[in-house]
Amino acid sequence: GVSQSNLEAEVGLNAGFLDNRFNPTGTAVTHNGNVNVFDGKVTHSEQLMSAGSRITWNYAFSNGEDDPSEVSEGYNDLVVLVVTRPSGVRETFLVDSSESKLPAFTSNGSFSYNATESGNYSFSWLVLNGGDYRKDSSLSLSTASFTRAGDSTSYGAMVKLPISARLADNDGSESMTLRLSGIPSGATLSAGSNNGDGSWT
Repeated sequence: GVSQSNLEAEVGLNAGFLDNRFNPTGTAVTHNGNVNVFDGKVTHSEQLMSAGSRITWNYAFSNGEDDPSEVSEGYNDLVVLVVTRPSGVRETFLVDSSESKLPAFTSNGSFSYNATESGNYSFSWLVLNGGDYRKDSSLSLSTASFTRAGDSTSYGAMVKLPISARLADNDGSESMTLRLSGIPSGATLSAGSNNGDGSWT
């Protein structure tokens, strides 16, 4: 795994940020206190999102910690998501842990994040070793899906569709309507009206 200090530098966190910050809970195993992170792994993705939209991943967490007595002493692996918003504000979320999953060694779950700003988001998934350098856990993520504000339909990733058009004069005597055709079935635009024939106005 990557050392804690290098993980923090990679994700843009302050030195020592991951130390004693997360305190997972479990029903079968209990460790009272925050987890001391030693090392781990990271994977990044970036997504364009609009305010009010939601991104969701399904995941499989493979828990490498197999000794309940060790976990109860703080040998606790963590899944943490670090989100960097377009404004640069960072948020951290404890998604899963050894403590919350034992006695299971593999568990499936989902995690959703709601965008509060429009722009490019950075998502850093961390799988962290707590208490030791051994018994690594791992995480498998599905392709992210998206929902728009006020729309429960699940979509693929959002992409920018730049449109450059302007009127010949600006005295108010002209108006403009744009019609986009050849829109793939199942796709939607964030503005305009769906004409129902593969085109938007």
